[in-house]
Amino acid sequence: MMIAADSGKVSGNTDEQIAAMEALLRLGAVDGTRSDLDRALLPDPIHPGYLTREVDGVRLFVPYNLASVCPDSDILLEVIRLSRKVCLGRSNPICISGSTTFLGALKVIADLDFCEYYLLPGGDAEREIAAASSKSDFPLIWMKFGGITYSPPWNCLRDVGAKFMAEPARLKLDFMSTGVLGPMATTNVVLPTSDGEDHSAGDSFVYQEVVIGSNEPLRVLVAPSRFGAYLRFLMENARKYITDSVNSPHYAIKALKRILALMSALGDRSRVGDITEILNRPEIEEIVNKVRVQELESMRPNLQGPASTRFGQKIDDLQDSTSHVTDADVNEALSLARELALSLIEETESEFREYA
Repeated sequence: MMIAADSGKVSGNTDEQIAAMEALLRLGAVDGTRSDLDRALLPDPIHPGYLTREVDGVRLFVPYNLASVCPDSDILLEVIRLSRKVCLGRSNPICISGSTTFLGALKVIADLDFCEYYLLPGGDAEREIAAASSKSDFPLIWMKFGGITYSPPWNCLRDVGAKFMAEPARLKLDFMSTGVLGPMATTNVVLPTSDGEDHSAGDSFVYQEVVIGSNEPLRVLVAPSRFGAYLRFLMENARKYITDSVNSPHYAIKALKRILALMSALGDRSRVGDITEILNRPEIEEIVNKVRVQELESMRPNLQGPASTRFGQKIDDLQDSTSHVTDADVNEALSLARELALSLIEETESEFREYA
C-alpha cells in the first residue's frame, strides 16, 4: 500500500501500478470479511476493493479499509432511513462519510455526514431543495452554496436552485435529525458530477464513503494517485491537528481520528485497536458529546414551528444526560490522545520516507 500511495507523486498511473493496486485491494477485501461486525460483508468480484452486503433489501458497498469499522445492521438501518431524507434526487448515489463510517468502532460521534453525487445532466434542483426545506420532522437549518450561508425563512430556494443547475458546484445542506442515535446535526454534501470524476466529485475521497442503495459504486478504488492523495491528506491533517493541540488540547481527538482513517487504509489493525481504545474512553466521549450539544445549540435558533419544541426538548434531554468527569481525567485522556497521535504520525512519516 505504501508503494501504491507513493505513485501518487507522478502524473497519471501506469498499467503496472494499477494492476498492483487492484491485486492489493482484492486481498484487502477478502481480509475485510474477517473483521466485519455482522460477518455479512462479501468481496465484490466486479469492483476491486469493495465489499458488499444487503440491509433490509438495500445494497451497500463498503471499501476494504472500512470493513472492520463499518456500523452494524442496527445503525445501518438508521442511516439508510436518514439517507432517504437527506438525498435531493432519488436516483442519485448517496454515501455515509467521515466519522459516520466508523460507528462500528466508535461509541460516540458529534454529527452524521452524508455525501450525495448529484448526477448531471437532469434533476430539478429548485423543486428538490424546496422539498428538503419543508420537512418538519427533519428540519433544514442551513444551506451553503457559492460561499454564502442561507437560513430560514427560505425565500432564496428558487434562486439557489437555479444557480446550482446553471453553474453546478458543491452544495452543503445542514439538517437536524433524531432517531435511535438521538438528536444529531446531519449534513449532506451534494457534489454535482456526470460520471463520478468531473465537476465537484473530487471534493470527496472515495475511500471514506460507504455507498447506500446503488446497484454499483459510482467511483473506483483502484486509482494509485487518488489513494496517495488521500493518505497524504490524512497525514498532513493529523500533523496540523497535533500542532494545534498544543494550545487547543481537544484537537488531539481530531488528530487521532485522522490517524484512525490512515491506519485503516493501510490495514494496520493493531494500531486501529490502540486508537479506538483511546477514543472510546469516557473522558473523550464526554468531550465529543459536548461538541455535539454545542453544534445542536448553534442550530436551535433556526428551528421553526413545532420542530422548535420537539427538537428543543431532545437537545435539553441530551444535555442533561451527559456524564460528568473531572477536569483532571479529561486532561489526562487528552494528553494520552496527543502522545499516541504524535507517536503514530512520526512512525508513519518515517515509514513513508523509506518509499520516497
